[in-house]
Amino acid sequence: MNSYRKGVVLGFTVAEVFILLTFLLLVALLGLVQLEENATAANSTNPPRVWVRPEEIEALVNSAEAAQKARKDAEVALVQAERERDTALEDANDARAKQQIAENARAEAEQQRDHAERNLTILHRKGENPPCWYQVVATGNGETREKPYYAFNVAIFEQSIVMAPRTAPPGGASDDGGGLYADEWNRLQMDGLPYGKALSDDEFIAAVSKLVEQGENSQVRTYRCVFSVMVWDLTPDNAKNRWKYAHDRVIEGSFSAYTVQDMPWRGVD
Repeated sequence: MNSYRKGVVLGFTVAEVFILLTFLLLVALLGLVQLEENATAANSTNPPRVWVRPEEIEALVNSAEAAQKARKDAEVALVQAERERDTALEDANDARAKQQIAENARAEAEQQRDHAERNLTILHRKGENPPCWYQVVATGNGETREKPYYAFNVAIFEQSIVMAPRTAPPGGASDDGGGLYADEWNRLQMDGLPYGKALSDDEFIAAVSKLVEQGENSQVRTYRCVFSVMVWDLTPDNAKNRWKYAHDRVIEGSFSAYTVQDMPWRGVD
Protein backbone atom coordinates (compact mmCIF):
# COMPACT_ATOMS: atom_id res chain seq x y z
CA MET A 1 0.00 0.00 0.00
CA ASN A 2 2.84 2.34 0.83
CA SER A 3 4.65 1.40 -2.35
CA TYR A 4 1.52 2.22 -4.41
CA ARG A 5 1.29 5.60 -2.83
CA LYS A 6 4.92 6.29 -3.64
CA GLY A 7 4.30 5.30 -7.22
CA VAL A 8 1.34 7.56 -7.53
CA VAL A 9 3.24 10.41 -6.03
CA LEU A 10 6.17 9.74 -8.32
CA GLY A 11 3.85 9.51 -11.31
CA PHE A 12 2.33 12.89 -10.62
CA THR A 13 5.72 14.30 -10.12
CA VAL A 14 6.93 12.99 -13.48
CA ALA A 15 3.78 14.38 -15.17
CA GLU A 16 4.27 17.72 -13.62
CA VAL A 17 7.87 17.69 -14.71
CA PHE A 18 6.81 16.80 -18.26
CA ILE A 19 4.26 19.63 -18.31
CA LEU A 20 6.85 22.01 -17.01
CA LEU A 21 9.31 20.97 -19.66
CA THR A 22 6.65 21.35 -22.35
CA PHE A 23 5.84 24.85 -21.11
CA LEU A 24 9.49 25.76 -21.16
CA LEU A 25 9.84 24.47 -24.71
CA LEU A 26 6.83 26.49 -25.82
CA VAL A 27 8.27 29.59 -24.21
CA ALA A 28 11.58 29.01 -25.95
CA LEU A 29 9.83 28.42 -29.25
CA LEU A 30 7.81 31.61 -28.85
CA GLY A 31 11.00 33.48 -28.12
CA LEU A 32 12.58 32.14 -31.29
CA VAL A 33 9.54 33.13 -33.37
CA GLN A 34 9.59 36.62 -31.88
CA LEU A 35 13.28 37.00 -32.68
CA GLU A 36 12.65 35.91 -36.28
CA GLU A 37 9.80 38.36 -36.71
CA ASN A 38 11.92 41.20 -35.31
CA ALA A 39 14.74 40.33 -37.69
CA THR A 40 12.34 40.18 -40.64
CA ALA A 41 10.81 43.54 -39.71
CA ALA A 42 14.24 45.10 -39.40
CA ASN A 43 15.28 43.89 -42.89
CA SER A 44 11.96 44.77 -44.64
CA THR A 45 11.26 48.10 -46.39
CA ASN A 46 7.56 47.87 -45.51
CA PRO A 47 6.66 49.64 -42.27
CA PRO A 48 5.04 47.61 -39.53
CA ARG A 49 1.31 47.55 -39.57
CA VAL A 50 -0.38 49.95 -37.21
CA TRP A 51 -3.71 49.23 -35.71
CA VAL A 52 -6.22 52.00 -36.32
CA ARG A 53 -9.28 52.38 -34.25
CA PRO A 54 -12.71 52.35 -35.99
CA GLU A 55 -13.51 55.92 -34.95
CA GLU A 56 -10.23 57.08 -36.54
CA ILE A 57 -11.13 55.27 -39.79
CA GLU A 58 -14.55 56.98 -39.81
CA ALA A 59 -12.89 60.34 -39.25
CA LEU A 60 -10.50 59.72 -42.14
CA VAL A 61 -13.38 58.70 -44.44
CA ASN A 62 -15.35 61.81 -43.47
CA SER A 63 -12.29 63.98 -44.09
CA ALA A 64 -11.78 62.43 -47.53
CA GLU A 65 -15.45 62.99 -48.43
CA ALA A 66 -15.25 66.58 -47.24
CA ALA A 67 -12.11 67.14 -49.33
CA GLN A 68 -13.85 65.63 -52.41
CA LYS A 69 -16.85 67.91 -51.90
CA ALA A 70 -14.60 70.93 -51.42
CA ARG A 71 -12.80 70.07 -54.66
CA LYS A 72 -16.09 69.83 -56.57
CA ASP A 73 -17.27 73.12 -55.07
CA ALA A 74 -13.99 74.73 -56.11
CA GLU A 75 -14.42 73.42 -59.68
CA VAL A 76 -17.97 74.81 -59.84
CA ALA A 77 -16.76 78.13 -58.47
CA LEU A 78 -13.94 78.17 -61.05
CA VAL A 79 -16.38 77.56 -63.93
CA GLN A 80 -18.67 80.30 -62.62
CA ALA A 81 -15.73 82.68 -62.28
CA GLU A 82 -14.65 81.94 -65.86
CA ARG A 83 -18.19 82.60 -67.10
CA GLU A 84 -18.31 85.87 -65.21
CA ARG A 85 -14.91 86.78 -66.63
CA ASP A 86 -16.07 86.00 -70.19
CA THR A 87 -19.24 88.02 -69.62
CA ALA A 88 -17.19 90.92 -68.30
CA LEU A 89 -14.90 90.71 -71.34
CA GLU A 90 -17.90 90.67 -73.69
CA ASP A 91 -19.41 93.65 -71.88
CA ALA A 92 -16.08 95.45 -72.13
CA ASN A 93 -15.84 94.65 -75.85
CA ASP A 94 -19.42 95.83 -76.39
CA ALA A 95 -18.63 99.02 -74.51
CA ARG A 96 -15.54 99.61 -76.63
CA ALA A 97 -17.51 98.89 -79.82
CA LYS A 98 -20.26 101.31 -78.78
CA GLN A 99 -17.64 103.90 -77.90
CA GLN A 100 -15.99 103.43 -81.30
CA ILE A 101 -19.37 103.80 -83.02
CA ALA A 102 -20.04 106.97 -81.07
CA GLU A 103 -16.59 108.34 -81.93
CA ASN A 104 -17.09 107.49 -85.62
CA ALA A 105 -20.50 109.16 -85.58
CA ARG A 106 -19.03 112.24 -83.94
CA ALA A 107 -16.16 112.34 -86.46
CA GLU A 108 -18.63 111.97 -89.33
CA ALA A 109 -20.83 114.71 -87.88
CA GLU A 110 -17.81 116.99 -87.53
CA GLN A 111 -16.80 116.21 -91.11
CA GLN A 112 -20.30 116.96 -92.36
CA ARG A 113 -20.31 120.17 -90.33
CA ASP A 114 -16.97 121.24 -91.81
CA HIS A 115 -18.18 120.32 -95.30
CA ALA A 116 -21.40 122.30 -94.79
CA GLU A 117 -19.47 125.32 -93.49
CA ARG A 118 -17.13 125.12 -96.48
CA ASN A 119 -20.06 124.84 -98.90
CA LEU A 120 -21.66 127.84 -97.21
CA THR A 121 -18.46 129.81 -97.68
CA ILE A 122 -18.31 128.76 -101.34
CA LEU A 123 -21.99 129.64 -101.73
CA HIS A 124 -21.32 133.16 -100.49
CA ARG A 125 -18.23 133.49 -102.69
CA LYS A 126 -19.23 131.63 -105.86
CA GLY A 127 -23.02 131.65 -105.84
CA GLU A 128 -25.64 128.94 -105.50
CA ASN A 129 -24.56 126.72 -108.42
CA PRO A 130 -20.86 127.37 -109.09
CA PRO A 131 -19.66 126.11 -112.49
CA CYS A 132 -17.37 123.09 -112.68
CA TRP A 133 -15.35 124.64 -115.50
CA TYR A 134 -14.82 128.41 -115.53
CA GLN A 135 -12.46 131.28 -116.10
CA VAL A 136 -12.09 134.15 -113.65
CA VAL A 137 -12.89 137.48 -115.34
CA ALA A 138 -13.10 141.04 -114.08
CA THR A 139 -16.53 142.55 -113.59
CA GLY A 140 -15.44 146.18 -114.09
CA ASN A 141 -16.04 147.33 -110.54
CA GLY A 142 -12.83 145.94 -109.13
CA GLU A 143 -14.29 142.51 -108.51
CA THR A 144 -14.19 139.24 -110.41
CA ARG A 145 -16.64 136.54 -111.37
CA GLU A 146 -16.47 133.01 -112.71
CA LYS A 147 -17.50 132.82 -116.34
CA PRO A 148 -18.47 129.23 -117.18
CA TYR A 149 -16.98 127.07 -119.88
CA TYR A 150 -19.60 124.93 -121.62
CA ALA A 151 -19.35 121.14 -121.62
CA PHE A 152 -21.38 120.51 -124.82
CA ASN A 153 -24.23 121.91 -126.93
CA VAL A 154 -27.86 120.75 -126.79
CA ALA A 155 -30.70 121.17 -129.28
CA ILE A 156 -34.30 120.60 -128.23
CA PHE A 157 -36.57 119.27 -130.94
CA GLU A 158 -40.25 118.50 -130.77
CA GLN A 159 -39.67 114.77 -130.34
CA SER A 160 -36.05 114.50 -129.23
CA ILE A 161 -32.90 116.03 -127.78
CA VAL A 162 -29.62 116.09 -129.68
CA MET A 163 -26.15 116.71 -128.22
CA ALA A 164 -23.18 118.20 -130.08
CA PRO A 165 -19.55 118.13 -128.83
CA ARG A 166 -17.28 120.97 -127.84
CA THR A 167 -13.57 120.97 -127.14
CA ALA A 168 -11.90 120.81 -123.75
CA PRO A 169 -11.65 124.24 -122.10
CA PRO A 170 -8.22 125.87 -121.83
CA GLY A 171 -6.37 126.20 -118.53
CA GLY A 172 -7.66 124.87 -115.28
CA ALA A 173 -9.18 125.77 -111.95
CA SER A 174 -6.14 127.50 -110.50
CA ASP A 175 -8.01 128.44 -107.33
CA ASP A 176 -9.12 124.85 -106.70
CA GLY A 177 -6.16 122.54 -107.14
CA GLY A 178 -4.79 123.88 -110.40
CA GLY A 179 -5.64 120.77 -112.47
CA LEU A 180 -6.03 121.14 -116.23
CA TYR A 181 -9.53 121.02 -117.65
CA ALA A 182 -8.20 118.88 -120.50
CA ASP A 183 -7.19 116.17 -118.03
CA GLU A 184 -10.61 116.33 -116.39
CA TRP A 185 -12.21 116.19 -119.83
CA ASN A 186 -10.44 112.91 -120.56
CA ARG A 187 -11.12 111.48 -117.12
CA LEU A 188 -14.83 112.29 -117.44
CA GLN A 189 -14.88 110.66 -120.91
CA MET A 190 -16.55 113.62 -122.52
CA ASP A 191 -15.76 112.32 -126.01
CA GLY A 192 -17.81 109.18 -125.26
CA LEU A 193 -21.19 110.91 -124.95
CA PRO A 194 -23.81 109.97 -127.61
CA TYR A 195 -23.37 113.05 -129.83
CA GLY A 196 -25.50 113.48 -132.91
CA LYS A 197 -28.16 110.97 -131.87
CA ALA A 198 -31.85 111.75 -131.40
CA LEU A 199 -32.46 110.94 -127.76
CA SER A 200 -35.65 110.79 -125.77
CA ASP A 201 -35.76 112.75 -122.52
CA ASP A 202 -35.06 109.61 -120.49
CA GLU A 203 -32.20 108.57 -122.78
CA PHE A 204 -30.63 112.03 -122.45
CA ILE A 205 -30.87 111.95 -118.64
CA ALA A 206 -29.32 108.46 -118.55
CA ALA A 207 -26.49 109.49 -120.87
CA VAL A 208 -25.41 112.47 -118.74
CA SER A 209 -26.22 111.07 -115.27
CA LYS A 210 -22.66 109.99 -114.45
CA LEU A 211 -21.24 113.38 -115.44
CA VAL A 212 -23.86 115.20 -113.36
CA GLU A 213 -23.26 112.97 -110.33
CA GLN A 214 -19.52 113.56 -110.37
CA GLY A 215 -20.09 117.29 -110.28
CA GLU A 216 -22.64 117.04 -107.47
CA ASN A 217 -20.47 114.63 -105.43
CA SER A 218 -17.38 116.92 -105.44
CA GLN A 219 -15.44 114.62 -107.76
CA VAL A 220 -14.59 117.43 -110.20
CA ARG A 221 -14.09 120.38 -107.85
CA THR A 222 -13.54 120.09 -104.13
CA TYR A 223 -17.08 121.38 -103.71
CA ARG A 224 -20.41 120.69 -105.34
CA CYS A 225 -20.45 122.17 -108.86
CA VAL A 226 -22.68 122.22 -111.94
CA PHE A 227 -21.66 121.81 -115.58
CA SER A 228 -22.89 124.40 -118.06
CA VAL A 229 -24.32 123.76 -121.55
CA MET A 230 -25.50 125.88 -124.45
CA VAL A 231 -29.09 125.18 -125.56
CA TRP A 232 -30.91 125.78 -128.86
CA ASP A 233 -34.68 125.87 -129.28
CA LEU A 234 -35.51 123.98 -132.48
CA THR A 235 -39.13 123.24 -131.69
CA PRO A 236 -41.88 124.54 -134.00
CA ASP A 237 -43.95 127.54 -132.95
CA ASN A 238 -46.89 125.33 -132.00
CA ALA A 239 -44.76 123.17 -129.66
CA LYS A 240 -43.36 125.70 -127.19
CA ASN A 241 -44.78 123.75 -124.30
CA ARG A 242 -42.40 121.00 -125.34
CA TRP A 243 -39.52 123.48 -125.32
CA LYS A 244 -40.40 124.82 -121.92
CA TYR A 245 -40.70 121.37 -120.37
CA ALA A 246 -37.46 120.04 -121.90
CA HIS A 247 -35.54 123.21 -121.03
CA ASP A 248 -36.83 123.75 -117.50
CA ARG A 249 -37.18 120.15 -116.34
CA VAL A 250 -34.78 118.01 -118.37
CA ILE A 251 -31.87 120.36 -119.12
CA GLU A 252 -31.88 122.75 -116.17
CA GLY A 253 -32.71 119.86 -113.87
CA SER A 254 -29.07 118.76 -114.33
CA PHE A 255 -27.12 121.66 -115.87
CA SER A 256 -26.73 125.39 -115.89
CA ALA A 257 -28.19 126.27 -119.29
CA TYR A 258 -27.55 129.24 -121.55
CA THR A 259 -30.16 129.67 -124.29
CA VAL A 260 -28.59 130.67 -127.62
CA GLN A 261 -30.48 133.28 -129.63
CA ASP A 262 -28.02 134.65 -132.17
CA MET A 263 -26.12 131.59 -133.43
CA PRO A 264 -27.41 128.83 -135.69
CA TRP A 265 -27.42 125.27 -134.41
CA ARG A 266 -24.70 123.11 -135.81
CA GLY A 267 -24.95 119.42 -135.11
CA VAL A 268 -22.26 116.81 -135.53
CA ASP A 269 -20.49 117.00 -138.88
